[in-house]
Amino acid sequence: MANNEIIVAPSNDATTVGTTDDYTRADVDSNIPDTTTAVSNTTNDKHMDREDSIYSGVSYASKLSFTSRIYNLIIEDAAKNFHPVYFVSIMGTGISSSILFNFPFEAHWLKICSYIMFAITCLFFIGTTTLFILSCMYFPGRFREYHVDTSKAVFMGCYSMGYITIVNFIEILADGNHVIFVWVLWWLAVFSAMFTAFIIVFFAFMSKLNKVDTAAKLNATLLLPIVAITVVSSSGHQLELKLPTLNQTVVTMVVSFMLWCLSISLAFVIITLYFGRLIVHKIPPTHLVFSSFLPVGFLGQSSYSILLFGINLNTLIPEDQPWGKILVCICGFISLFLLSFGYFMTFVAIMSIFSKIKPFAKTPNPQHTNKYGLLKLHKGFWAMTFPLGTMSLSNNELGKGVVGNYPLLTFKVMGAVFGAACVLVTISCTIGVVVTLVKKFRSLFAKRSISIV
Repeated sequence: MANNEIIVAPSNDATTVGTTDDYTRADVDSNIPDTTTAVSNTTNDKHMDREDSIYSGVSYASKLSFTSRIYNLIIEDAAKNFHPVYFVSIMGTGISSSILFNFPFEAHWLKICSYIMFAITCLFFIGTTTLFILSCMYFPGRFREYHVDTSKAVFMGCYSMGYITIVNFIEILADGNHVIFVWVLWWLAVFSAMFTAFIIVFFAFMSKLNKVDTAAKLNATLLLPIVAITVVSSSGHQLELKLPTLNQTVVTMVVSFMLWCLSISLAFVIITLYFGRLIVHKIPPTHLVFSSFLPVGFLGQSSYSILLFGINLNTLIPEDQPWGKILVCICGFISLFLLSFGYFMTFVAIMSIFSKIKPFAKTPNPQHTNKYGLLKLHKGFWAMTFPLGTMSLSNNELGKGVVGNYPLLTFKVMGAVFGAACVLVTISCTIGVVVTLVKKFRSLFAKRSISIV
């Protein structure tokens, strides 16, 4: 192979998604200088021949300028291999920050940790948004692909949900101030959630732009665009009583309830199809097994939303009227119904994971398990974070004992268990992201890395 035809191989990470070319020639970029120009003859031919042979073994990346290296890292690597699934990191860290701040058993140090987690959420939000824009700019056809391709379009709902978690924490930081500003941010979240629930769902699943393979496409990820409107519904219920006028409160309450009704209607259709797939095709393969947690996220969030709706109705209706207590009880029963279903789906998800590891799996998938038969840490672990967080929020709210001001310690403890699990998984996944980025930078900026040609 000639020295000026160096081949840059793609990452061997089994979880890499969205790569369109197996190999990319590094010498096609006109901005990269040709560093393999023949060395001019000198009096010491033997010495120069030896130097040239050593120089030819140095990897092409190590001879690039600093600007070219940055370009390759951001555009040719990060933006080119970008997948909307990366938006899941915003959801996980965002809901973890809210859980830490409102943990069932309060502590000041947990609130400090929530600020740190929120800062990480903002970094993920800025980083993934930038990569999404660059991906659409430098690679034509990506924007359409992100809205039509079923394997990618569903994760656009993660961006909406991640943005909503940021709005929720901004509301916490505002502490009753700048309510109109937060309300405007919430309306933007409503439009983004409606976009995913209407536009994404239609073009990705109902239009004839795709051929749906029942065995491969009808999995729990179909819920992601639907869960977004559930999340924005509960966010509205958190905000509505803080608005300055009754009209704004009622409008927000009605819109939030209608969004909840829409999400319930659509999500139970998807869950029915998902159960049919489980019965016929059994649990998902190893690389998709964590998607079993996605129904848990919908059930926990919808339980939380309808409970907040009942609590707010009880607050608005005068105390001398019995309707407030009646409505909060009805909403509480609906919340318990959804939460109980969430417990069952949590059990199914955990058992699905156990079935993929030793000693429960006789032949674990070697591509996704280590030598001990345990699952390797990969981006799929992010799928656990948000569902566990929603179950924590719902249990914690039920544990407050709204009716009669009678706290329910069992639900409070369950909220703490789910919340701790959510935060721990989020921290583990975040550490994995940091380690991956460090490896990327070290390999890219190594001064002398010997390439295997």
